[in-house]
Amino acid sequence: MITKKTKHFPFLTILLAAIIILTGCSRVGQALDPAVLGYDMEVTYNALGGLINQREIRLTNYADNSLIFEPRGSSNLLVEPIKTNYTLAGWYTDVTEIPGEDGEEPEYKFDPQDRWDFNVDRVTEDMTLYARWVNQATAQYIDAKTDEVIFSKDLTSSSPLAPLSETILDLVGRTDATFLGYFQENLDDEIDFDAYEFVYLLPTEKQLYDQLAEEFPENIVTFEEVEEEVEVEETKIDTAAAEELEDELEDNIEQENDSPWLFLNELGYDLNADEDEIAEIRYRKNEIIEEYISRYEDNNKQNHIYLVYEDGLNITVENTQDLDAGGNYSFKNVGEEGSYIFESDLNFGDANFSSVDEFSGLIDGQNHVLSNIHLKLTFSKRDALEGGSGALFKSLSKATIKNITFKDMVLEISAPAGVDVTAATLALTAEDSIIENVTFDGLTIKTGNSDNGRSNYTISDFVLDDSGLTVKDVNATNINYEVSEFANIQSAF
Repeated sequence: MITKKTKHFPFLTILLAAIIILTGCSRVGQALDPAVLGYDMEVTYNALGGLINQREIRLTNYADNSLIFEPRGSSNLLVEPIKTNYTLAGWYTDVTEIPGEDGEEPEYKFDPQDRWDFNVDRVTEDMTLYARWVNQATAQYIDAKTDEVIFSKDLTSSSPLAPLSETILDLVGRTDATFLGYFQENLDDEIDFDAYEFVYLLPTEKQLYDQLAEEFPENIVTFEEVEEEVEVEETKIDTAAAEELEDELEDNIEQENDSPWLFLNELGYDLNADEDEIAEIRYRKNEIIEEYISRYEDNNKQNHIYLVYEDGLNITVENTQDLDAGGNYSFKNVGEEGSYIFESDLNFGDANFSSVDEFSGLIDGQNHVLSNIHLKLTFSKRDALEGGSGALFKSLSKATIKNITFKDMVLEISAPAGVDVTAATLALTAEDSIIENVTFDGLTIKTGNSDNGRSNYTISDFVLDDSGLTVKDVNATNINYEVSEFANIQSAF
């Protein structure tokens, strides 16, 4: 004895395949009329501004009283439609169009009870289905100062509303200001990302009928699969048995065609309801779907995230990593109102520093010591035309550097023969800037092998052009020059 479970065969799939072939092909030399073969119901899919296979409107023929095909997937003749910045909420048998003003797109209103159910509804006359679109859930990140959208993303369950990653924030955010946080449009209330919960546009079939089963327990009941015991006397099927099996399959197909609710069995439910009860269930089902759509739209109306900055990039330096610039160390331009404030002595262990083109703002060492800064300026033959130049800061503009000691600092130059070099320990030029209470305790300047008189080397142990600089209480000890006799050394100490 073995157990055989009742099977349902994909009659609908077979029917749809035939329909698609009939609507997509023609006889040689003449058009094929689907009505001749019994497919005389015309269903028009109107994407209402979207596209189905690159068309806004698609027409398909079906047999009378048949289920129809839901456009979905990406490889059928009726694929899921698309519309930029929108997501599909379903198909409806009617729509009310409200014309847009001043060239804007029209607005469409839908009655929830006009929603087409592809699992149950059958076509009985020519009709049109209209696509319902809702705005895609999107988060827009806006610079509060300029009102410019600097980043946007579609919201999904795997990518919900959240702070930007540090990498993205570095790319799209302001580099001359201190980031204070994410705020609502009033700029007073900070965004609570933990309070946000992504809402799905539509329930799954399982979620939908689980809820309906709770609300209609007498009508949507647990499905109990009927099992039938049969005896198997032979392991080999002869011709007569095969014909009998074929007849059984045909009976099953006919039974499935007569039963529109078999999809419920796959969800674990069965239907026990008369026509009036079915109508009540259907009405409530469409209400539940509409509630989902409304929650989705309400949850995503105000996803405008304002990034608030304070003018000037204020950086507190507590360890060497606070100056890490991806393998090298460097200062970045913090803006006139920005600052670097050092909270401890730091030893950089001869790690390389990169030259900064321009610096504005404050560097306050608070009487701390920065040891073993190794500023290595490397040039190539491409610099032969204009020459190579560099310093810890190439240009100081409205900058203040104070209360700091540079201990055992090294300026090392590496350039190919024929490249002129202009370099300085601290800066090449200064404009409206102040250097106050700064000490160099041990400074070594190395110009390299190419400093042999064939190229011009102009080197300063401080600031090369200090015409725009105010200097107060700056001194240096233990300065060591490893340069040739041809180098032009401008010493401030």
